[in-house]
Amino acid sequence: MRAPALLLGLLLAGCPTVEPEPGPSPTCLDQLPDDPFELGAVGETQIHPRSTFDGQRIWTAYNAEDPDGSSGFAVFVVARGCDGELQLGPFQLDEVEGNAVDPDLAVSGDRLLVAWQLDDGGAPWNLSIHSAALNLDGDRVRPDAALEMERDGAPYEGNAWMPRLVATPDGFALAGSRGVGNAFQAFVQRLDADGLPAGPSIDLALDPDTAQLEPAIAHLDGVLHIAWSTDLVEGEVQAATLADGGDQPQPVDHGRPGGALRLAPLGDQLLLAGHATSGDLDVFVHPWGGGAGELDEAGLQHSPGLAGGDETALLLWHDGPQVAADLIGAFIDADGALASEPFELPFSDSVAGYPADAVHLGGDAFFASWSQGDSPDLTLHGAFLR
Repeated sequence: MRAPALLLGLLLAGCPTVEPEPGPSPTCLDQLPDDPFELGAVGETQIHPRSTFDGQRIWTAYNAEDPDGSSGFAVFVVARGCDGELQLGPFQLDEVEGNAVDPDLAVSGDRLLVAWQLDDGGAPWNLSIHSAALNLDGDRVRPDAALEMERDGAPYEGNAWMPRLVATPDGFALAGSRGVGNAFQAFVQRLDADGLPAGPSIDLALDPDTAQLEPAIAHLDGVLHIAWSTDLVEGEVQAATLADGGDQPQPVDHGRPGGALRLAPLGDQLLLAGHATSGDLDVFVHPWGGGAGELDEAGLQHSPGLAGGDETALLLWHDGPQVAADLIGAFIDADGALASEPFELPFSDSVAGYPADAVHLGGDAFFASWSQGDSPDLTLHGAFLR
């Protein structure tokens, strides 16, 4: 089976929006089960979970073996209630031949948008970004479609990948990386409520000789915040902001190396997490623009997940080798410091070397999802944490 590119996706990392979202139903947070559970996913080799919450259901997009027998991956989505019970799906979303990997998703209004990257093996370009839209009853309102962007007044032609989504007041925004000149470059594409392009795409910090990879995106106080790295492990963290309705990104200095980036609002703050090498890999988390550094926890730390809550954020990371790590969590304050002692998440097998994910449900409740088992027999699991 052909695995996702770039170290089996280990270093590929939606970030939640802080625009008003549907609140949980009065009884939702009272239903949360104590024990972890399988997500009800389908297919062999279930990896790359990304989750979001619509106020009633937790939606998880993920990869699993394509049932067409092509030895590639397909994109699925599944929804569970606050009681952990399967409610909708799994639905396969990709409809174009090729290896569809690394999905992300977001909810805006009554729409769920899922985006992913497709390697169709074509020439001269083989990488493209695709998406599909559903309503919150699980009905597809727009099928699989390639992202068709305008750049410099003309249709963009070239490779594009690494999509990351966030909800905005008018729909969604997608950050990605695309080929310009001699290197992949970070960009933003605003999308309407059905996930279709709304205006031209925007280069964030054009530097065609330096790679710009693995973007993370969040929306806070009418401004998009986007971070990316010049390398998946040891590159420089770069960032920019883009005001709603604006087309002129403003650079932000972070002044540190890192990859596997995640962004999450925490109150009126924004946290950035990632990992960087200092001999071994170390997970870091700090406020937007700089601040606290590594967590000073011993071990091989990598592949963070991050979700911002009302007063604290939930940070997840892998501790140990790629194929046999422990999954560790901790609550983080607005300064990027530990607000709780790190704890090991409850599961029976070693976590697989694919980033875990976290989403805030309201109050002090979060949902975490991850892939566990021995490859290729990997299954998705979830747990509610407080």
